[in-house]
Amino acid sequence: MASKCKSKSCNPGGPGGGKAGVADGVSPVVVAGCQELVLNDGHIKQYMDAFLENVKRGLGKATNPSAIVKCFPTFVQDLPNGTETGKFLALDLGGSNFRVLLVELAGGESHMDSKIYVIPPSIMTGPGEDLFDFIAECLSDFAVTKGVNDQLLPLGFTFSFPLQQVGLTKGILERWTKGFNCAGVIGKDVVKLLEDALARRGDVKIDVCAVLNDTTGTLMSCAWKNRDCKIGLILGTGTNGCYLGKHSFQPQVTVLVNKLPIFDIKCKKLGSTLFRLNPCQTTFLRLHL
Repeated sequence: MASKCKSKSCNPGGPGGGKAGVADGVSPVVVAGCQELVLNDGHIKQYMDAFLENVKRGLGKATNPSAIVKCFPTFVQDLPNGTETGKFLALDLGGSNFRVLLVELAGGESHMDSKIYVIPPSIMTGPGEDLFDFIAECLSDFAVTKGVNDQLLPLGFTFSFPLQQVGLTKGILERWTKGFNCAGVIGKDVVKLLEDALARRGDVKIDVCAVLNDTTGTLMSCAWKNRDCKIGLILGTGTNGCYLGKHSFQPQVTVLVNKLPIFDIKCKKLGSTLFRLNPCQTTFLRLHL
């Protein structure tokens, strides 16, 4: 059935609007129904203004708690310059599969080995101690396999769950997502839980030097190759980003002199709360942003 919507947003035209191109053989009924999904320049400008205003709210101390777009300091205050050398471990936990990586940097070149481990469903919903013991077991297996279990290596911990980060190596889990529901972890420092699990094993030497999310990890890895990179962006089940730069709003964290903090932007709740679009367009934005 053709759309009965008569609003300008459903039937864009005039400056910034225009008609969508119609391919030969496409039913007029389909074309009419799809008009509600057409976003013109006016809609995009409306989205941009609303997004920037909510980012400002997310950056402010007083307005962050009620902000739709959450912005959090990462406590990472500098980017790599490409001269870093050495061996590093990385742990990427963000779903039922997680990766352990061994990265070696030397002379502007990098070499990476990795292995994917599958977390059993019983671990994903069991006691939190069991989850971190399983992660420690996998880290030990990886270190032994790569022959680095007798070396003290720094580890970056990518933890892609809602985290209240209070330091470079301290993050408090706010809630579980993605099918996880491990007891005894919410409200706890996930770095401390990982360190305790490693200590219980005692067979691998690892120094957890940072906890961060996937957007910050993306920015850091790309900036190592390209010093012009200042933004990290993840487009997946959710959409999150981070950026390096100054701002004129009240910062949520005191930064070091001459250092620029990296702020993480949580954009998962974009939708009708930000835009006065018709329901079809709002759904389109939620699916594609």
